[in-house]
Order: sequence, then C-alpha cells, then structure tokens
Amino acid sequence: MTYYKTGHFTQLIWKESQRIGIGVAIVHDDGRGNGLCQSTKPLYLIYIVVKYDPAVNALKV
Repeated sequence: MTYYKTGHFTQLIWKESQRIGIGVAIVHDDGRGNGLCQSTKPLYLIYIVVKYDPAVNALKV
C-alpha cells in the first residue's frame, strides 16, 4: 500500500474552487495484531479527506 500521495495538489491550486470541506479522523491501533494494519507496535493512523466545490480539475465526459 502506498501511504504518500499528492493526487489533490492540482485541485488545491485550481482557482475556480469556491468551497472546501475537510474531515480528519485519528484511529489508534493497539499493536496486538488485530487492528487495521495488523501492526506489532502501537500506532496512530490519521485519515484526511478533502472535498472541493465545484470539483473543477476533472475530465469532462
């Protein structure tokens, strides 16, 4: 799994976007091997979701 992506960079600099919504969730994995990543060490996962309106940097089909 790739953890580092920059797919939203062009959307961030698109001037027609008028509104932005951001959500953040922090999840704790206790490191017992039964969590999200089946890690052997305790860790925190941070999920960031960004929505733009209008979503302008897309292919028009």
